Amino acid sequence: MKVCILILIISMVHVHASSFGQQVTLDIKNGRLVDVLDEIQKQTGYEFLYNNSLINKQKRVTIKANHKNFKEVLQEFLSERNLTYELNLNTVLIMAKVGSPQVASSTAVFLQRRRITGVVSDTKGAPLESVTVSVKGTTIGTKTDAQGQFALEIEDQHKVLQFSLVGFQSFERNISASNQLKITLEPAVSDLEEAVVVAYGKQRKISVVGAISSVSPQQLKTPVAKISSALAGQMAGVVTVQGSGEPGSATSFWIRGVSSFAGGTGPLVLVDGIERPMDLVDPEDVESFSVLKDATATAVYGVRGANGIVIITTKRGKKSVKPSINARVERGMLEPVVLPKLANAAQWLDYYNDINFEASGKAPIDTRRDK
Repeated sequence: MKVCILILIISMVHVHASSFGQQVTLDIKNGRLVDVLDEIQKQTGYEFLYNNSLINKQKRVTIKANHKNFKEVLQEFLSERNLTYELNLNTVLIMAKVGSPQVASSTAVFLQRRRITGVVSDTKGAPLESVTVSVKGTTIGTKTDAQGQFALEIEDQHKVLQFSLVGFQSFERNISASNQLKITLEPAVSDLEEAVVVAYGKQRKISVVGAISSVSPQQLKTPVAKISSALAGQMAGVVTVQGSGEPGSATSFWIRGVSSFAGGTGPLVLVDGIERPMDLVDPEDVESFSVLKDATATAVYGVRGANGIVIITTKRGKKSVKPSINARVERGMLEPVVLPKLANAAQWLDYYNDINFEASGKAPIDTRRDK
């Protein structure tokens, strides 16, 4: 009985030792690391466990081994790539060495977090409440309290914070080494402070109670020959129609639709207070362009402003300002898509004779007389 147990123990030790002493034969040139592991698995029966991102980033492998212990083969080409392995029964676990760049890059995202605090104020130093503080490119964000303070935990890979509040210009701040920030937001320049021409005077938009639209000269500087063609899509309530495709043709437009079917439907156009056709004004000469839509149009001009009024103010010279010259050159080229096929002289005369005979009954002109 003792002899049988001893023989059984010796055989188990021999099998275990032989499994760890398996030899492999490899001849791979410029192959992938995963292909090498698959070949070793076929020859030894061991299963390999690894992270795909860790293996796929490795360079190509060139290895040649002839009846060599597979553990020595693994140690040889894994150590060159900052990789190591562990054996557990019939499983080989491949992992990055401790302190290698692979381990650092895979754990940095999860370990390094920062707490950013700060204060947001206006240009006068007063704290701003309810300022939206967000991490650019993410959904992470918070708002400032009544004292303008905020606190935000972010990952170290995020580098830019965005600050926004209604009535103030949006602001972006690169996160430096400091975890405490002091942010100053500047007031946004509102177009309500712009001046618009109202009848015979000027007012700020914020103080105007009527429906008035204005267009900046920059919006009118489009490559068109007439200023009416540049109004398309520029103002609410203004409808423009290009009635003809002929070069230089005028564009018809209405303000808030057609208000009269008996008389004219076009608005009253005043250039520097004088009624004149709008298309005679060079877009480069326009200083301001205002459209009066409702009762403000009839308050001064009466019935003539029933279809709306367009008030154009041209540029004027300014005192103590150096003269400036602006030049703009535009060029275009059009090519016909299809050219009509013209008849020659004989064909044209045949058509003429046929039509003339049907219309008047006269004999056709003989074009084939002998000379």
